Amino acid sequence: MKNLLIRNGTIISPTDGIKFEKRDILVLHGKIYAIGLNLKEKIRKEKLLTNKEFEIINADNMYISPGFIDVHTHCYKRKLPTGMDSDSIGIEKGSTVIFDAGTAGPSNYYDFKKKYMDECKTEVYSFLNVTNEGLNILNESTSLDVINFDKVESIVEKNIEKIKGIKVKASKFQSNESGIDIIKKSKQVAKKLNLPLVVYIGEYPSYIDEVMNILGKGDVVTPVYGNSTNGILKESGTLRKSVINAKNRGVLFDVCHGVDQFDFKVFKKAIKQGLEPDLISTDMHIKNMKDINYSLLNVINKIMELGISLEKCIEKVTEYPTKIFDLHGNKGRIKIGGEGDFTIFTMEECNDIIKDYNNNELVLNKKLRLQYTVKSWMKSSEVYRHGYENTIIN
Repeated sequence: MKNLLIRNGTIISPTDGIKFEKRDILVLHGKIYAIGLNLKEKIRKEKLLTNKEFEIINADNMYISPGFIDVHTHCYKRKLPTGMDSDSIGIEKGSTVIFDAGTAGPSNYYDFKKKYMDECKTEVYSFLNVTNEGLNILNESTSLDVINFDKVESIVEKNIEKIKGIKVKASKFQSNESGIDIIKKSKQVAKKLNLPLVVYIGEYPSYIDEVMNILGKGDVVTPVYGNSTNGILKESGTLRKSVINAKNRGVLFDVCHGVDQFDFKVFKKAIKQGLEPDLISTDMHIKNMKDINYSLLNVINKIMELGISLEKCIEKVTEYPTKIFDLHGNKGRIKIGGEGDFTIFTMEECNDIIKDYNNNELVLNKKLRLQYTVKSWMKSSEVYRHGYENTIIN
């Protein structure tokens, strides 16, 4: 369907000053044409379209956000046994834009691009892994021998519109004794390419303090809130000085929820000391899908209960990634002339007890439930229905 009218939805688009306001949105040929009240009457009066030329979503009692952006997923299914295809991670889970976080490296980037960027409806970007073959569980960044930085530069320069960062993993399983040298060299290359360095912090011997001291403004640390001896907190429960200094320099912090990377207690201690995440992401892959409801909305549910408002969460999955990674087309916003990408959801009262990977309990009092994903491309609007089927009127 080329054209779409979303009626009576509550819009949350903080960048545009639209905060919990009930409005209609008219999308013509993939672009937002109008935002206001009773736009169906506007269509009739101005003879913009016949009834057969647009689809209607009745979004009463629903929230409309700019399309969600998940900045940490693994969507190179052919390369990684735990990988998934782009649309099953993206539009099917409520994200109109996703980033593959280093599954592909220089030697297989074009294979990844053809199959999992160009042939899907979700919009996909990449953090290119410095390792030639990309992510391979136990063999990533093991030494400088498996990295060709000249090739990294060449691939990035030819694909700068789609590659938005350089990914490197700092962990005993991936970087061994060469770890800190790899981080330093990766930082030099990222700086030369004017891209952020995205660093996955794992276990020793890549000490977090050493890694933090290398990073600068715009670089991204991920994951952040796991309960690790090499994590952001000292044994006393206070933030490491290196983490505070990095935050003050403009280093960015991404949730990257994953299977065993998000501890409720660590998160609460960190935000009390001023370390809110700049970005919220899932680290989506097959292992996460043991929970069929796992999605960016699922992660936001937990973060809201832990003290971050819905409005702030929306910013961290729309406006912030758009600005940080310089995405085109007015993504992360709901404004006239912008792309017609939306995540539409309801908010329900609940009393659900959930646990993190360390068995810490959290009681959810509210949860978001995905209803529609709208992705505009090729001058058309695609509507993916996740619920409320009977509210669609053709």
